[in-house]
Amino acid sequence: MILLLTAMHVCMCLYLFCSVFVRAVFMSRDVVHADVRLVFWVLAVAALWGIGAPVVVGWSPDAYSLLITLAICAVQRVTARYWAGEVPPQFCRVVPRNRRSTDKEVTQ
Repeated sequence: MILLLTAMHVCMCLYLFCSVFVRAVFMSRDVVHADVRLVFWVLAVAALWGIGAPVVVGWSPDAYSLLITLAICAVQRVTARYWAGEVPPQFCRVVPRNRRSTDKEVTQ
C-alpha cells in the first residue's frame, strides 16, 4: 500500500513539475511580474523535492499529502486553458493593448 501511495505521489509531482516547466517557457523577466515567476519557481522546487523525498529521506506520503498534491494538480490542469500559448495578461507587467489601424495616436 505504501508503494502505491508513493508511486501516486511521485506521478503527481512529475505532473506538477512538467506543468510548471511548460508555463515557465513563456515567462521572461521583462514581461512577467517577479512574484508570479517566484511562486512558479517555488512550486517547481517543491515538486522536484516531492519526487526525491521518498528516496533521499525515506519519506512516505499519507492520504492528506496526496489530497493536497492532487488539489494542486487539479488547479494546474484547470488553469492550463488560460496559459494556452501565452502568459495570461493579469500576470504581465504591461498589458498589451490591441490597437486598431483607425485609432489615433496618444501623445503624452
